[in-house]
Amino acid sequence: MERDCFIHFKSFSFGGSGDPICLRQKFVLSQYYRSVSFVNMSDKVIKALIAEAVKGNTWKKFANPSAARGKTAFPKTSGDQEKYGIRFDYDTVVNKDGIDFHTFKMQPNKGKIPSSIKLWRDKHGTDAVMAVVWVKKDANAEEVEAALDAARTEFKQSS
Repeated sequence: MERDCFIHFKSFSFGGSGDPICLRQKFVLSQYYRSVSFVNMSDKVIKALIAEAVKGNTWKKFANPSAARGKTAFPKTSGDQEKYGIRFDYDTVVNKDGIDFHTFKMQPNKGKIPSSIKLWRDKHGTDAVMAVVWVKKDANAEEVEAALDAARTEFKQSS
């Protein structure tokens, strides 16, 4: 145990060894568990948003977007924006290896949103990009879902 740990909590212990945890170690552990919880909670929110985005014909908003550059492609309603806390703003068409892709910025919403997304937004700001979604032009539903899931994975790994 480190010498600078002098405030002990008998209710906490390392791996069942019975050694007390000092205040600093307790703080480090609480930060770790908070970040793990944040990633898991935000991942659940993003998965639910992806499920909603590929439901019915909604996925077509990503394959052939009608939103202007910088405008929200999905979700459109304020209720859904509050529910998920994340929006996909259309960016532009990018040619990558001879294939055209629509790019979308996955960003946190302003206002009332789920706490897991709010934590990220408070740390990075509302204009920060959580991930970039690359959807092949004229993609089908499965390709749109794969692109959204790739962005979810990118965000999860960067958080």
